[in-house]
Amino acid sequence: MVTHFSIMRGTKAKLVFRQDKDQQYKPVLYIEPVNQNQLPVYKKILQNSFEKLKVKYPGIEYKKVDKGWEVIIPETYKPGHEAHFAMVSKNYLQYLAAGKLPQWEVPAMIAKYYATTQALKMASRIQ
Repeated sequence: MVTHFSIMRGTKAKLVFRQDKDQQYKPVLYIEPVNQNQLPVYKKILQNSFEKLKVKYPGIEYKKVDKGWEVIIPETYKPGHEAHFAMVSKNYLQYLAAGKLPQWEVPAMIAKYYATTQALKMASRIQ
C-alpha cells in the first residue's frame, strides 16, 4: 500500500509526500507537474527556483522521477524525533505565555474546527 498525501495542489504542479517501502518509510517530497507535456518548461523553472533556494539551504537537490522530481533534502535539515518534540514544546509554551496563537495559525485552526464539527454532525445523522 502506498502512503502519500498531497500537501498542495496548484494550477501547474502539486507537491506530494510519499512514505512507503520505496522511501524506507520516511517522508519524501515530490513535485509533480499537472500537465506532463510541459516537463521541459517546468524543469527550467525548477532549476531557477532551486538555485535561489540553495543560497539559503545549501545541499538541497532534485532528481527526475517518473511523474516529476524528487526533492532531496540533506539529513542536516531533518531534526530527529526528540529535537522536533522540543521545538514543538517550545513553540507551544511561547503561545501559552503570549495567550494567543500566531496569526498564521488562526485560519488553519478554524478549518480544523469546521471539518471536525461537520464530521461529527454527519456521523450523528448516520446513527
